[in-house]
Amino acid sequence: MNSHKYTVWYSAEDMYALGKSWLSEIRFHIDEHAFLEKLLAQHFVKLSTQDYFHKTQQWITELSRNQERAKKLHTTIRKHQNKIEVLIDNENQFEEEAKVKATFNQLIQKYNEYHQQFRNLKQNIFDLISSLMKQEHTILLN
Repeated sequence: MNSHKYTVWYSAEDMYALGKSWLSEIRFHIDEHAFLEKLLAQHFVKLSTQDYFHKTQQWITELSRNQERAKKLHTTIRKHQNKIEVLIDNENQFEEEAKVKATFNQLIQKYNEYHQQFRNLKQNIFDLISSLMKQEHTILLN
């Protein structure tokens, strides 16, 4: 089995464009956090029952943590974007460019982890609400 890791080196322009895309997605995720909080609040009474309480509490806590991660990552990416702008404006800064690229590769990993965690969290919350709604529907039909 080959255990080599490959590093992709992006140009300053490519790093800036990808960072800009991440910032946009994170801003949208922050809006999604607000939606998910409202969704959970809307069903709070039914989610507070013994059947759902533990999972609800777990997802509310995770939603709060994820929101903080989103804000911190947004700030980190924004600061990195500022460093990239300096690279684009000033030529021949090879040492600084190498540092920025190394940091960017770390940001790729952080963003991908954050993004996957948020997708999983959304799925878990939607599954929880879906289960509750199916149970309500079954009770109404009986």
